[in-house]
Amino acid sequence: MEGSWLDGIAERFDLIVSNPPYIPSVDLADLEPEVVDHEPHLALDGGDDGLDAYRALLPQLQGHLTDSGVVVLEHGAGQGPELEILGERT
Repeated sequence: MEGSWLDGIAERFDLIVSNPPYIPSVDLADLEPEVVDHEPHLALDGGDDGLDAYRALLPQLQGHLTDSGVVVLEHGAGQGPELEILGERT
């Protein structure tokens, strides 16, 4: 199955885990070669502030979690507080 985040998925889950791209675009040039040379650009580039993927994903989560469901999201250093704010807005 190929898609964009949860588009086309009707099921509800007890656990959703994601490692979306979270590196701010301006920081991509400073990444170590072992990262840049082996990871697709699409998997790294999180947009201007690194949070573009979360803005797309977070609004979709509620409709795909069971009542006791849990979401685990990897994010970059220092992004936690802004990510919490984004989560509270959705």
